[in-house]
Parts: sequence; C-alpha cells; structure tokens
Amino acid sequence: MEELDALLGKLNRIPKQYYYELKEPAYRFVSDKKARLMEQPMWAIDLAVGLVALVSLVLMSGHMFYVWAAILTGILAFFFDYVVEYAGIVNGKWEYPRSGKGFMNVPLEVPLMFFFGGILATFLLFVIMETGAMVYLDMTAFGVLTLPQVFLIVLAAVFMVQYFTGRIKSLMFWALPLGLAAYISFPEPWLLVLSIIPVYIDYYLEKRLVPSNDISYEGYDEDVAINVAVSYFTVALLVFVFSYAVIQFLS
Repeated sequence: MEELDALLGKLNRIPKQYYYELKEPAYRFVSDKKARLMEQPMWAIDLAVGLVALVSLVLMSGHMFYVWAAILTGILAFFFDYVVEYAGIVNGKWEYPRSGKGFMNVPLEVPLMFFFGGILATFLLFVIMETGAMVYLDMTAFGVLTLPQVFLIVLAAVFMVQYFTGRIKSLMFWALPLGLAAYISFPEPWLLVLSIIPVYIDYYLEKRLVPSNDISYEGYDEDVAINVAVSYFTVALLVFVFSYAVIQFLS
C-alpha cells in the first residue's frame, strides 16, 4: 500500500502535457500529442457546421434535386479546398501545427468544413429561389463566357501561378478578377450579399485560431489576415455559381 501511495505521489508531479493510462503491470506514459486530437477547435467547428448542414438537407428533402445539388456542391468545394490547401502547405504559405498529417499533409477537417459549406450555400439558394426573393437574374448569358470574363480568368490564372510560385504574396491579385468573372455569369445582388459574409467569418475565426497555433501563416500580420479573409469572397462566389448551375441542370 505504501508503495502504491509513493507511485501515485510521483504521478501527481508529472507535467500536465503528459497523460497516462493504466497498463498491466505498469503505467504507460503517453504524450499529449494524441490527446490533443480530441481538443481540436476545427473539429468542433466541423461538428457544429455539419449539424446545421444536416438540418438544411432535411429541410430541402421535399425537392430532391436541391439535395443532390447540395451534395455535389459540397464535394466540389471539398476537392477545391483540398487542392488549395495542399498547394499552400507544400509551398510553405500556411500550416496546421496542431492537426494530424491527414492525407498528403492536408488535415481533412479543413476541406470537410468546405463540404458542409457547399451544402449550406445550396440551402441559401434554395431559400432565395423558393421564396421568390431574387431581385433579378439574366439566364440568357448563364454558362456562356463573355470576352470580359475570358480576360478576367486569364488575368487571374497569371497571378495565381505567381502566387503559388512565391513571386507575389497577395491572394487578391488573382482572387478578385476570378470572383468578378464568376459574378458576371450570375448577376444576382443577393449573391454579393451572401458572398461577403464568409469574409468576416474567416477574419474573426482565424484571429482566434492563429494565436492558439491551430493554423500558422508565413509572416502573419493584419495585412495577411485581411488578404486571406477577402479571398473567401471569391470562393463563395464560385461555390454559389456552381451550385446554381447544378440546380438548373438537375431541375
């Protein structure tokens, strides 16, 4: 009994970053690296957003083409973000120190968040279209690239290559023209309103995730925070445009 008390006394002096579990015939010490997997804020965000996305699917279940459009949009958003995350991590633009390696160094909780976001984007279109809240929408030009759009897409491609090769540091040089090209295909004022919201969400969310070391950017400062946040305007525009195209195709 005295030996057990002595052992427990030693265990009480173990630093908090270590955890232990009882194994016969002795204790095995486990690093906090595994324990932190259950303490990831991004997984908590995924859970919350995922529950909302599930509810939105239920609400759209009376119109199954919206449900399928939501799932397809979510899948596209998942792979789109995965490619961007992979390019950014490989090129040292950002990293996720507290996350696991995931698949090919990309933590899956991040693109999973985009999957749920794609579903929610479709749900917002569902609400706008089914309630008749759309202001106007010129469908005659939808899906047809105009000359200004071609110019904007080429401009975006040029600066996108320069960004991922490290020649420039601003996302806006390619995100802005790409977003404008997407909007020309879908001239709906509500689209601009809904697409600006993720900018503020990302800005304040990353302000919490960076200090906790859940995400780390090269040379992070206020300019980087704004730069990254504004890029979500373009991402949202692209997701809405794709979702609307799928809805029209399935309906």
